[in-house]
Amino acid sequence: NLLDSLLQDSAANIKVCVVDNASPDNSLAVLAAKIDQPPFREFCQLVPASKNGGFSAGNNVILQYFLSEDSHNTDFVWLLNPDTEVKPGALDAMLACMATEPDAGICGSQLLAVDGQQHVSAFRFHSLMTEALSAIRLGKLSALFPESNLVRPVTGNQPVKTDWVPGASMLIKTALLREVGLFDENYFLYFEETDFCLAAHRAGWSCWLVPESQVMHIEGQSTG
Repeated sequence: NLLDSLLQDSAANIKVCVVDNASPDNSLAVLAAKIDQPPFREFCQLVPASKNGGFSAGNNVILQYFLSEDSHNTDFVWLLNPDTEVKPGALDAMLACMATEPDAGICGSQLLAVDGQQHVSAFRFHSLMTEALSAIRLGKLSALFPESNLVRPVTGNQPVKTDWVPGASMLIKTALLREVGLFDENYFLYFEETDFCLAAHRAGWSCWLVPESQVMHIEGQSTG
């Protein structure tokens, strides 16, 4: 479904690489059959990983490919979870934000549930205060420290500068990757995108949530 949804986006000059993280079932055969059909065979490539190293390792397989000398003209890499479906214009909206904000190195999409409800898609970096407020779960106390809440409120359709965005849909400048490096493979699943955005922040890059870039995310499909 994700591959089908990519056909709706108006952005040109994209190459799609699907990494299979050593699935123990018939996923590789199903993906190979899909990608062998037109029009996917024209712009898609299936990359089998030798082992399931988790989210970071799976993404790094393809990030290393795009950073190789053979692919040096790649300006952006768009990471997408397999359980996502892209809404029309999602990529264009993030590219427009990148063009407007010179120090933008990462853009994230507004993630949606299957029923269209918005998932929280912009966050602040974790701190003792964010964890304390999350643990206490008192709305009145959280209202007294709005800048210490983990969730970054987003209203309207304009891009919002934030600390980190979920890795389910994350557009990254290759210039940032060359400076900061890849995902930390010590994280198997969860918090790897937080760590990556923190490294980018420390290197002087900014991160943005782009509300007009909408991507449906069927959460929990990889973990049950």
